[in-house]
Amino acid sequence: QDLDDLGAAQGDSAAARRAPWSRHTTQMSMELKSKTGHAVILADGERPSHGVALSVFRSATKVVACDGAWRTAVSLGRIPDAVVGDGDSVSADDIAELERLGVSVIRDPEQDTNDLCKAFRYVSGSGSAGRIAILGATGKREDHAIGNIFHLAEFAVVNPDVSIVTDS
Repeated sequence: QDLDDLGAAQGDSAAARRAPWSRHTTQMSMELKSKTGHAVILADGERPSHGVALSVFRSATKVVACDGAWRTAVSLGRIPDAVVGDGDSVSADDIAELERLGVSVIRDPEQDTNDLCKAFRYVSGSGSAGRIAILGATGKREDHAIGNIFHLAEFAVVNPDVSIVTDS
């Protein structure tokens, strides 16, 4: 039983007024936690701040950051397992710090895809990813957010257990 069902059973009118996607988001969070492990790809969009997104992030068995998103991962209390991207938002000092922290840095300079696609390929190719949650894919630049949402359909062909989790 999820939280909305419990609230509704107790007559909580707030549960009944929630948007239809709220229940799905709560359910997805519970499903992610109940699996033995899931990977998070942290894109360099808006920093996750909603409780569901943060719970998904904190419970991940693997965190892969897209280029500069490694700073967001650290600010959220987690050193990423890997940083993947074309390197355009990672300085030489960043790379030195990541190496000091023992983080794998995978630089892929090709420009036909964005860093999220590169990180997805990395996670999918590692063989350890079942469910993949993508955080930080929206919020800063609309063109990036739209592109990331469109890429989700491509990702689902490779792994139908992929989703974007946002703060709204």
